[in-house]
Amino acid sequence: MNLIEKIEEAMAQIKPHPQKIVVGVSGGADSICLAMALKELDYTIIIAHLNHSLRGKASDEDETFVKQFAEQLKVPYETRKVSLPKKGNLEALGREARYDFLEDISDKYQANHIAVAHHENDQIETILMNIHRGAGLRGARGMQLESENIIRPMLKIRKSEILDFLESKKQPYRHDKSNDDQRYLRNRIRHFVIPEFKEKDPFFETHLLNESERARGQLILIEQTAEEWRQKEIKNSRFNRERFRLLKTPVKTEVIIQLFGKKDLYRKNIHQLTQFIESGKTGKQMTKKNVTLVIEYDEIKIVKYNEIRPSKGREPSAQQKPEKKKITKAGIRWFDWEIKSSAKTAVYVRSWKKGDSFQPNGMKGSKKLQDFFVDQKIPKNERQEVPIIVDEADMILSIGTLRLSKKGLAIKDKLTIDKIKN
Repeated sequence: MNLIEKIEEAMAQIKPHPQKIVVGVSGGADSICLAMALKELDYTIIIAHLNHSLRGKASDEDETFVKQFAEQLKVPYETRKVSLPKKGNLEALGREARYDFLEDISDKYQANHIAVAHHENDQIETILMNIHRGAGLRGARGMQLESENIIRPMLKIRKSEILDFLESKKQPYRHDKSNDDQRYLRNRIRHFVIPEFKEKDPFFETHLLNESERARGQLILIEQTAEEWRQKEIKNSRFNRERFRLLKTPVKTEVIIQLFGKKDLYRKNIHQLTQFIESGKTGKQMTKKNVTLVIEYDEIKIVKYNEIRPSKGREPSAQQKPEKKKITKAGIRWFDWEIKSSAKTAVYVRSWKKGDSFQPNGMKGSKKLQDFFVDQKIPKNERQEVPIIVDEADMILSIGTLRLSKKGLAIKDKLTIDKIKN
């Protein structure tokens, strides 16, 4: 099969079948190839490009290139420019900003899928990185064709096929020099580790992908066993912990993953939860993410955040997304903040929401709130707790103590936001 046929075969496996697709396009060979192939297959696509501003002029040239490419294909084009912090995990921050952006564009166009250009070589690198960090069967399985609304139609296509396709179409593309930066583990794996293995075993990549398929098959069986156990054993949000103890370790792990969701659930969390279920004392509780487990003698009770009564005056968890509150002169509590307003006009506090933007004091244009959070290095799981101060029309006046908006200057001296010391 040629490249187009392989992508067509992959797309046929996706359910529901894609109708309108946001394609993340960096300007590099992989994403340019994916957009061209989907267009050739008559899918309705929207090209979305995030300018990370990490390479100065080169980043801006990438943006211009992708805009011209979208015009060439005669498809809608969306872009956003962000400034990532100079310190911290740039790969993780960039990935988070990128997927936030793609989700926003998907919402705007009511697309049912987001396509990204990971290919077979990326898959090999990802599997090796996962094995390196001890990610178990899920890591050995690698990336999936579908992850919720994210699709990867090129996972069975080699980089060489992509380059041959673009050459046959005489289609230029951009080269990101950061892909050669040896500070990144993925690049070291690509340029040193894989070639070293291939020198000793020319079929190394094939063998690794075969092992990945076996891991995928094993994981499917474990997932099914865990799901069947949950359906049988969990009644009225409770299960017997002795029967949990009898499960094999991989199934215990999968039961916990299914209860809590795999995102941001790490090995140490799973170990803590397993130990808690098997050895915790009656009356104790443990919370991870949006779920709390409570020990009731021989049973474990599963409680969602919105079913737990706040204690000691604390606000409910961020997972609950509390409704907007009016700020009084006497003051109100918002998570771990005490907020007061002596303004004559009504002032409110709420959590941030997708699409929020404001005009920071001292800036001419507006800024997406999620980009501001990225700039400030506010972790995604903490953003709901940042008090967003708004007026009657829901216009943003202040982002907690981090930044006033231009509109918020009018109440600068009337607003008090203090962190409560616990």
